Amino acid sequence: MNQTMYTAISGMNAFQQALSVTSNNIANANTTGYKKQSVVFNDLLYQNTMGSVAGGLYAGTNPMSFGSGSKIGAILTDYTAGSPTSTGRNKDAALQGRGFFIAGDNAGGNIVYTRDGSFAVSDNNYLTTQQGKYVMGYATDKNGNVLNGNLQPIQIPLNSAIPGEATKNGSLSGNIPLDWGEKDTISSELSVYDNAGGKHKLQVNMKAATPDASGNVSYEYEIQMDGKALTPPVTGTLNYNAQGELTNPDALKNIQINSTVNGKQVNMGLNLSGLTNYGTNQVFSPTSDGKGAATVKDYAVTDSGYIAVSYSDGTVIPVAQLAVATFSNEDGLVKMGNGEYVPGLSSGDAVYGVAGQNGAGGISGSSLEGSNVDLSREFVNLMTYQSGFQGNTKVIRVADDVMKQIVNLIQ
Repeated sequence: MNQTMYTAISGMNAFQQALSVTSNNIANANTTGYKKQSVVFNDLLYQNTMGSVAGGLYAGTNPMSFGSGSKIGAILTDYTAGSPTSTGRNKDAALQGRGFFIAGDNAGGNIVYTRDGSFAVSDNNYLTTQQGKYVMGYATDKNGNVLNGNLQPIQIPLNSAIPGEATKNGSLSGNIPLDWGEKDTISSELSVYDNAGGKHKLQVNMKAATPDASGNVSYEYEIQMDGKALTPPVTGTLNYNAQGELTNPDALKNIQINSTVNGKQVNMGLNLSGLTNYGTNQVFSPTSDGKGAATVKDYAVTDSGYIAVSYSDGTVIPVAQLAVATFSNEDGLVKMGNGEYVPGLSSGDAVYGVAGQNGAGGISGSSLEGSNVDLSREFVNLMTYQSGFQGNTKVIRVADDVMKQIVNLIQ
């Protein structure tokens, strides 16, 4: 009877541990990035009789095995991705597929791995986890290419500025009307930038003229910067035939402008060869390259894990990309709490990369990965393990009753 009790006790212990695993799953049904666990039951050692070999007049006998109960043989973690939920929060990121975010100290040590992408920003503008660990990644150029393979804490360049790009080319196309009314000058403006990113207005001023007997006409033009004539002056003529088409387009394709404004240089070419002189309304289309200096306005974690910075001029530039680690055996990872993992003896070494590399999944910006717990399945497991536990307690009561009856026989 003692063996019966010990067998039932082992079953109670196993089912109690299974209930603990299930209750932990239920408790973390809303935990970001949580991975559900399941138990594997194993039987304990057996007491065996070997049986006998057939021979002579009798057949052999089969062995007999007396079990000793059960135990938890393994606790497995299901690393399938949870469903992503859009949060609209610019710091959030959700991994879809394999992989883990990487976090550590400010020197890149004491590394831990997590699926929780609910990041924060420190007082010195570093991207961190909710536990204050620095999120690791790679610096990128403005096209999103990783600059080097050095894993480092991601710092967002808030409260900073980027230089502008000087204008190199500009053009003014459109139509100069035949009828100027009472105007003696028609003007159009282009926005241009000096070599320090300063913005200026380049004016093209055209003076009225009277066509000759053949219908040909020449309009004089002058280029000004911020309402002032250039030194030396930049002037010329726009010559049109009676059909309103330019007769000197080659001279207007690359008008050189070299100006100094408050010590800053504007060196560019201007193309006026796209201006016509048809008998219709006035319309101008100015274009130019270059851009002004700008300050950081906002940032966001975008798809593929880029940290994209928005500037005051509307420019969006990636400055870093989140690093993602993969393992050959994720089941070998050790759980540390707070959604963090560290490598175990059987997990294999971490392989670093970015989203989509080394078997890693993708990243969705402004989203969080939900728990992959299926509550309906967990409640079924809860009832199953409870029934198993109750069954073992009943076995103990039966064994106790039998022991009492045996004692009563002796008395």
